[in-house]
Amino acid sequence: MPKSLPDALDLPIPKLVEADEDGEVKDPRVLLNGGTVRVCYDDMQPTDRITLNWPRTGSSYPPIEPQDGGGDGCINFYIPAQY
Repeated sequence: MPKSLPDALDLPIPKLVEADEDGEVKDPRVLLNGGTVRVCYDDMQPTDRITLNWPRTGSSYPPIEPQDGGGDGCINFYIPAQY
């Protein structure tokens, strides 16, 4: 019998790679060329389709392409500096 998924998954919070362990960016200059958001969770499958929504003040979400799951349980999304 195949596994069934709930309507909403309870996943760990994605991490901004350039942030410190408290989730803060002490020197915003490290993001002048953009940043990287890492999404990791147990049992990630290559068939998983992962979408990152990056909110911007006063406008809709920027077009960040969804990605398929990675074999090591983590994937990285590049966030361009203009976002």
